[in-house]
Amino acid sequence: NRLKQLKSNLCPDFISCDFEKAAISSLKDIFINAQINGCLYHLTKNIRLKLCSLGLMTNYNNNADFALSVKMITAIAFVKIDDIDKVVDELAEYLPDELQDLLDWFEDNYIGRKNRSKSGRRPALFPPILWNVHDRVINDQDRTNNYAEAANRK
Repeated sequence: NRLKQLKSNLCPDFISCDFEKAAISSLKDIFINAQINGCLYHLTKNIRLKLCSLGLMTNYNNNADFALSVKMITAIAFVKIDDIDKVVDELAEYLPDELQDLLDWFEDNYIGRKNRSKSGRRPALFPPILWNVHDRVINDQDRTNNYAEAANRK
């Protein structure tokens, strides 16, 4: 609300933010017409943090094939939303067994776990509409809110 007080006519079309439920919820309440987008940089960072907590960073840093497999999970962000289920199923078959916990975590938090009946998914903590960048790439929109990091990658 403080932002609205400072700039009462502020009416953004898009807002990019980190993956913090409270912030996302507040932004949705204040800017009801804005599309809230998760930041690709922070999605990647969250995947790496989970990789660390699973004790897999040494393998990631020393094994190029393993690192490529991890990046395939991150690359789901560039897949059309309608194709994510198919891609995740194919990745589950392809990825090394030691990455199954990472893929399960990603599915639980960012896609939604498949229902036992195999039709539909449970709600994800951060649904694909929030973090998927496919349409943002097509429409030449920002994929990150961390411009210092984006500049460092160039």
